[in-house]
Amino acid sequence: MKKYQILSCLLVLHGYIMHAAQEGKEAVVLSLQDQIVLDNELFDAVQNQNIEKIMQLLAQGANVNARTMIGWTMLMEAVSIGNVPIIQLLLTAGANVHARTRNGHNVLMQAVLQDEIGILPILLAAEAGINDTNAYGETALMLAAGDGNVPVVQLLINAGADINLVSQEGNTALMDAAFIGAFEVVHILLQAEADVKICNHEGFSALMLSIQGLQDQYIPGDRSVQDKYLPTIEILLDAMPWIDKPSILNVVKQALLLDDEACSRSLDGLIELIISLNQLGIGLK
Repeated sequence: MKKYQILSCLLVLHGYIMHAAQEGKEAVVLSLQDQIVLDNELFDAVQNQNIEKIMQLLAQGANVNARTMIGWTMLMEAVSIGNVPIIQLLLTAGANVHARTRNGHNVLMQAVLQDEIGILPILLAAEAGINDTNAYGETALMLAAGDGNVPVVQLLINAGADINLVSQEGNTALMDAAFIGAFEVVHILLQAEADVKICNHEGFSALMLSIQGLQDQYIPGDRSVQDKYLPTIEILLDAMPWIDKPSILNVVKQALLLDDEACSRSLDGLIELIISLNQLGIGLK
């Protein structure tokens, strides 16, 4: 027996044991081997996008929530392909939208990472957890923000995503967007009243992460990096009226005139200054 089949046997057997324990049932309709064959055929049918075959196998008793050896469900596979009719068919058949991959992603996060924006409303209507977190404490909104995905960020906010949740590292969606210099996403989050005062476990706010992102990507003479980060830093400063915006911008712009090492030292010093003042509860005005 192949390794795939052995692992499938164990997974299916475990599922039946748990199901019987919960429901008080002592027997199943299909034999274990028959169930494995049906479930494997169902996964193949989903991969091949054969809707007729999927319907036939479901009618024969294939388990819509069976998992592969890598832990994927039929719905996860359909989302990875981006096939809307199959996703809808599987959901109607009882596919679990709350199932997770090994790194804790639900199907909503999976669709976000694949930029499958057309699938998101379907999954949200099926009550996929919009504020669920993965193994790192990240939400679907954080993943979209960290990718600079404007349409998805807007869709998730409109659907009620909590914009101020923090990951295991203490980062918010605003911080993730600020770090990559995603001006439009930062603007959307600020309009939705994202909290600019939140600091992560290292004491960094969205503003400081934006400055750090500029520092990490800075190449002397490369205007593209400056053009991406300076507007982001400016809009964050606009949301922080207790900070002296002209002074901060002047330090940043002067640093960008220096060579790589000197620029890095200057921006490091600015970040350390802001952290120290934050800890003391003192603004920069």
